Amino acid sequence: MFEKMRKPGRGRDFKKIINYSIFGFMCLLFAFIGLGNNGTGVSGAGTAATVNGTVIAARDFQQRLRDYENQEGSTHGLSDAQRQDQVKQTELRTMQQLVHMELLYQAAIKTGVFPTVGAIRDLIVNVPAFQNNGRFDRQYYQRFLDSEQTSAGDFEGKIGHDIVIDQLNKMIVDAWAPSGLVDGLTDEVHNTKADFSYVKIDTNQLAQSIVSEADVTAFLAKPGNQARVKADYQSNIQDYQPKEMIHARHILIKGDSPAALAKIKSIQKKLTARNFAALAKKYSEDEGTKLKGGDLGTFGRNTMVKEFEDAAFSAKPGTIVGPVKSPFGYHLILVESHTTNPAKPYAQVEREIARKMIGETKKDQIVGEFTSAVKSEAATSAVLAKYHLKWQNGGSVSGSDSYIAKLGLGDEGVIAVFSTPPGHIYGDVLRSGQNAYLFQTIKVYTQQQKSSANDQMASFRKYENGNDILQLWVTDLAKTATIHVNQLFLK
Repeated sequence: MFEKMRKPGRGRDFKKIINYSIFGFMCLLFAFIGLGNNGTGVSGAGTAATVNGTVIAARDFQQRLRDYENQEGSTHGLSDAQRQDQVKQTELRTMQQLVHMELLYQAAIKTGVFPTVGAIRDLIVNVPAFQNNGRFDRQYYQRFLDSEQTSAGDFEGKIGHDIVIDQLNKMIVDAWAPSGLVDGLTDEVHNTKADFSYVKIDTNQLAQSIVSEADVTAFLAKPGNQARVKADYQSNIQDYQPKEMIHARHILIKGDSPAALAKIKSIQKKLTARNFAALAKKYSEDEGTKLKGGDLGTFGRNTMVKEFEDAAFSAKPGTIVGPVKSPFGYHLILVESHTTNPAKPYAQVEREIARKMIGETKKDQIVGEFTSAVKSEAATSAVLAKYHLKWQNGGSVSGSDSYIAKLGLGDEGVIAVFSTPPGHIYGDVLRSGQNAYLFQTIKVYTQQQKSSANDQMASFRKYENGNDILQLWVTDLAKTATIHVNQLFLK
């Protein structure tokens, strides 16, 4: 429900209806394929990327980025480095998703797949956030459009865009009907597992660690570099402005009936700041925050629905406000803190920006060191010691897995594990966003019957299901497409 409250139409139900299986499918394509390889980028502030000349608007990128951030939840409790890493990974996945969806859309139109007006209408009128007592309410719909600062025509065009991709997705996936033989091999592959270890190489962190203060001073001594730093500051000025933030909890009772109002008022009579979390766990109907005592984490303006946001930002820390009515029901809100992050003038961040710029030039150098070293165990040990990195337990993967989610890698990670003899290091470095990885296979085994590693690998790669084919197609489209990414959005 926290995700839903971030304005109508941004919740899981809305995504489930509008994107069907698209959102989940695109999340599986972790490898950042094709982006930035076919062009030098774009500089227009209103353009996030172009795909074969079609613009992906900055606003669409920012909205999709918020969707991802909402799904990932609060970053409360993470270190600055972990939070920065999560932000960067989310930005990469967002850009990747939008580019790949545009590639699929263009391919679908060429094959004659078009959305119908009826399909768009039926989808919109059935979105729960646009309904009042089970019926489509145009005022709720218009409120959403106003909050998004878009027109019905533009929004419905985007819905049609997603419907086309979904139709194409289903055409390919549904057309694949594996035989009994393939089913048997699939079972074999599913029961074949491999244990592995890995080294995570955070290229951002390592690059920054080898940039000295003397490097920064020498860099800024050149007038051209000073101009670049100032331009970067101005391009990202919003990141350095004062930012109002609150940390809040809430209790939600769904619906707008008199019974819902009576229930929230009865809870309010028992409520204090001390027992708020306990009563939220007991009574709140927001499944996403209930077990956390209604904790919504820390958030800024233009994140929640207007009714909720206005009430929360007007409350003093330690006070409870409500009942507040929103499209999702009635809320009681406890504001735990209300702060404003101070502005950062240019002089304060000049060296920080310069350090990042120098670090960017050293990332490929670092990956190159590991790529050369991985050819021998002795060299690998030496470079790991140089950067104070250690092998970590990766657990196990199945031969049927198509990605290693916790590392943000697609099936190239699974292939690396299964194609390496036990006890050896995979002979290449795999990259995912700012991170690179080394892999070492510990052992390969099957839970049902014994088979050689070669047989396991052959059966693993020989058969793909419909989703595999769709992923391969997207990959192929990306290789031949003209893609330009605005690097300002991938900080």
